[in-house]
Amino acid sequence: MPAIERRSAARATVLAIGVAVASLMAACAPEPTGDAVVLDGLLTLSADEDGAASLALWTATSSDEVDIREIALPGPATAWVSVGRASVLAATLLDGTVHTSDPVDTRMSDDELADLDWRPVEATDPDGDELAEPAWFATWDPEGGRYAAITGDLPAGSELGLTLVDPTTHGLLELTVDQPLLAAPPVWLDDDRVALIGGATTEPTALIVDAATGAISAGPTGDRRIATSLDTEVVATSAGQGSSVDIAAASAWLEGSDASTGSIDAPDEDTTAISIALDRTGVRLAIVWVDRDGSVRLTVHDGTDGWRRVEDRPLEGVDAAAVAWLR
Repeated sequence: MPAIERRSAARATVLAIGVAVASLMAACAPEPTGDAVVLDGLLTLSADEDGAASLALWTATSSDEVDIREIALPGPATAWVSVGRASVLAATLLDGTVHTSDPVDTRMSDDELADLDWRPVEATDPDGDELAEPAWFATWDPEGGRYAAITGDLPAGSELGLTLVDPTTHGLLELTVDQPLLAAPPVWLDDDRVALIGGATTEPTALIVDAATGAISAGPTGDRRIATSLDTEVVATSAGQGSSVDIAAASAWLEGSDASTGSIDAPDEDTTAISIALDRTGVRLAIVWVDRDGSVRLTVHDGTDGWRRVEDRPLEGVDAAAVAWLR
């Protein structure tokens, strides 16, 4: 399941938002009975002041207590992590390569999580051409069997494409995106449609890409951050600095309807939500906020209790952070 946003311009392209994570869990929504239970399955990807990334899994040991355990990454320059079928992780590194892991299980010991094995993804298209590099924001689809990644020179905005990869079959499909894109991950709207953020930072527009044909249509405007629940029924969005994080039915958001089911105000006008993550059915929400002075803060909210804030902590010694849910 969830990239990290750094202060330097070079890293900002890849680390613009938090990790997006998709994985398998029981069909019904969780019923939180305590703050620790709400936090169960939270993933945090963070970068320290030297740029070294670390990934942590939050696991509830009771309704009141939670353990935070570290998961090995393929390298300190990991910028994005997503979780697919059988909880196999896909990690995108700053060099544009993608690596997949062995399955992750919350019953694994601390040592097993710390020694998780990774391997680089190798894939070819029907003509035998290899996977284009660099690739950015590899994000698993709702079924968790293939991922979508932006390819091309994202910092320069040239020769951009959306590439779909099935690591199991080593197959790929490259779709051309002849439009400017912002540094944001692909967002799966269902099994067949992917949203990208195009336009300018001040006037972002969702671009809806048909994953089979590559056809692109215009979606809602104004949202700089978009996240969907794993079942793709719920969407959370933010327009940028000082803006709230708004929750709505994904169908209503796509239609442009004002059908908000919840809203989390920004701490102040100088604070920006740089990472948003909903759980499987959209009843738990995690947000990373960054202030203009560079300080980073994590909040987690319980949608079964009026989006009550169950966690609110500054992340000391962290240059950037991102959130996602393992399920």
